[in-house]
Amino acid sequence: MAVSMLFVSCSKEKENDKTNSELTESEAKDIISSSLIIKNMFESSLFFNGRTFANRGTSKCDVLKIFKIEDGKFKYDFDSGCEFLGKLYKGCLVVEYKPNGVKGYKSTLTFDNVVQGGIKLNGYITYDVVMKNDSGHLFANIEMDLEITLKDGKKLANKGTYQLERVAGNETPMDFFDDVYETSGSGIVTGLDGVEKSVKIIKNLVFKSSECRYPLAGILEIKKGSKTYIVDFGDSVCGGKFKINGKEFSW
Repeated sequence: MAVSMLFVSCSKEKENDKTNSELTESEAKDIISSSLIIKNMFESSLFFNGRTFANRGTSKCDVLKIFKIEDGKFKYDFDSGCEFLGKLYKGCLVVEYKPNGVKGYKSTLTFDNVVQGGIKLNGYITYDVVMKNDSGHLFANIEMDLEITLKDGKKLANKGTYQLERVAGNETPMDFFDDVYETSGSGIVTGLDGVEKSVKIIKNLVFKSSECRYPLAGILEIKKGSKTYIVDFGDSVCGGKFKINGKEFSW
């Protein structure tokens, strides 16, 4: 009995060590990578919702198959791969689309080993979209629960609620190159070690895909165990740099 108690105690001690260890540069980059998916998949979802995107001049795909499951619900099978908005897609994606009159729509994307630009997704994202908010901008409330496999094979989970607003490019909805998005919200990101990190966007993340693959600006607050870290992307410059508690890192 004493041996069993000692074993449990040691296990808890190791678990506490992992939880309270310093946030590494690699962990921060993984969390940032998972936040990029929110915006990337939203751009893609604008072209899905039960319609083929092959005739829109943004894709290269001869193998795409679209199956109607029921009214407003379609399955996209990318088979060996389809290029869409500059990214290669593989796997199967189920899209459920529910219009809300002229105000907007609700779209749920369910991922079955979907590979987007080298990142594998399983789980779902729901976008509750308002076509024009009080500022005249496209806006979405987002709920997500995803298992993410990064390009280097590392796995993590991101579960949370976020908001996404297109703050520029609303006058040209079919032109993605002038779009600027801002993201807010919070979630829990869990890595391979099982340690949960609480992530909160305390200054909106700013994205412009045509200029930068990383956030142009914004601040994340990450809590790991009893410690808090501030990740700062600066102010509207795509330099491939960010700071963790004032210390600068590069991609």
